[in-house]
Amino acid sequence: MDEATRYAISQVSDLTKQLMTLASGLIGLTITFSKDMVKHASLRALKALKRGWLFMFVSLVAGIWTLMALSGSSSSARDLLQKSLIGYNARIPSFIQIASFLCGAYSFISFGFGVAIRIPIPESPKITGLPFASENHDPPSPDQPEDSKCDHLQEHS
Repeated sequence: MDEATRYAISQVSDLTKQLMTLASGLIGLTITFSKDMVKHASLRALKALKRGWLFMFVSLVAGIWTLMALSGSSSSARDLLQKSLIGYNARIPSFIQIASFLCGAYSFISFGFGVAIRIPIPESPKITGLPFASENHDPPSPDQPEDSKCDHLQEHS
């Protein structure tokens, strides 16, 4: 096997491993925080989450398939890669892995937007106890004499 073929197999192998790491990390992350997010999710968002898990699982399986095909291609004594550096035995699972990863990522993003739309936004609390917090008093201006600044602070304490 020539150097170009080894390099191509190494690059495909690295990409496959990175996508497998991302897919398993996204599955773990969404499972970990799903308890908090599911209570705000619509039925449509929950379906997107389940689709995302399924696509990421398919991506993991296709990644394993790709690595197995690459190891078979690199250890083969025959010259199976005459027309191309990477044969169809590795191209097909690699395509399945990339496509399912992208579909899973899209599903997770859909789930995130579905949850974000339904989460109620709480009102900001009113801050009290500060000299500037009340609505009927303006903060002291910088050109006021020092005595009046102190009087303004003492009114609120």
